[in-house]
Amino acid sequence: MSYKNNQFSEKNLTLSKNKRIGVPPDRNGTFVAEAMNRIVHAALIGLLLSSAGCSKGYDPEPPQRPPVPVPTVTIAEFQKLCLDGATVIREPIVLTGIVTTSDRSGNFYRTLGIEQNRSAVEIRTGTDNSHTRYPVGSRVCLRVQGLCVERQRGVLQIGPPAPPSSAEAVGYFRAQSLLDCHLFCGEREEPIPTGTLRTPDELDTALCGTLVLLSGFRYEPEDEEEPCWEGYRRFVDDEGFAIHTYVSSYARFARQPIPAGRVALRGMLQRIDTGPHAGYIIKLRDETDCLD
Repeated sequence: MSYKNNQFSEKNLTLSKNKRIGVPPDRNGTFVAEAMNRIVHAALIGLLLSSAGCSKGYDPEPPQRPPVPVPTVTIAEFQKLCLDGATVIREPIVLTGIVTTSDRSGNFYRTLGIEQNRSAVEIRTGTDNSHTRYPVGSRVCLRVQGLCVERQRGVLQIGPPAPPSSAEAVGYFRAQSLLDCHLFCGEREEPIPTGTLRTPDELDTALCGTLVLLSGFRYEPEDEEEPCWEGYRRFVDDEGFAIHTYVSSYARFARQPIPAGRVALRGMLQRIDTGPHAGYIIKLRDETDCLD
C-alpha cells in the first residue's frame, strides 16, 4: 500500500511540475517534446524582434555637442572688463587662444593656460590629463557666460562659481561633460608656443598668465635648502634682479636637481605681492623649461 502511495505521489509531483511549465499532459504523461517546441518558438520570436530592433533605422542618434562658438572679444579686451574683483559673467562672451600649459608633469593641476597676443587667462578645467584633450599649441574657444572670473597671483582665473563653503570665488568644473559645454578644442597650430623672450624691465602684471622666457639667470639658494626644484627657488641675473620659480611637491620633476651655471627659465608668469617670495614667479611646466 505504501508503495502505491509513493507512486501516486510521484505522479502528482510530475503533474504539478508540468502545470507550472504550462504544458498539459498527454495520456501517456510525456511533456518534454511539446515543452521544448514552445521554448524554441519563443526563442525564435525573441531573436527576430531583437534583430529588427538593431536595424539601422532604429539606431539612436549620438548626443550632439553645442556648435563651436565664434569669438566675440580678445583676451586683452576681456581683461579690461574684469577689474572689480570676482565677477560672474552674464553676457554671451566667447574667447579664443592658444594652449600654452600642460599638466603632463603635474605642476599645473586641473588648469589650462591659454594666450592670445600677449594676454592670457587660466581655465580651471577640474579634469585630469588635460594635455591629452588640449595639447600645447591647440587653439581653443571658451564660452564664458555663466562662469566666474577672479585674479590669483596676477593671473585671471576662469571657472564655475565656487560653492559657498569655498574660500575662493572661482571653482572647478565637476565633470568633463560640463566643461564640454564651455570649452571647444580646434586644430593644433604651428609653431608650438615656446615662450616670449623678456628682459626683467619688460615684466609687467599685464603679462601674468603668459608664457615667458628669461635668460642669464643662476640658481642662488636662500638657505640650506636641497638644490632641487620643489617649492620656491631663487634665481638671480648678473644685474642682481631676482625671480623665483615654483614647482609643486606633486610634480613629477620636483626632486630633480637644478642645473649649475647660467640658465634660461621658461614658464607661466605670476606675481605675489606679499610674503617672503613677493615679486614675479615663473611656474615651470616641466624640467625642460630650464634651458642650459
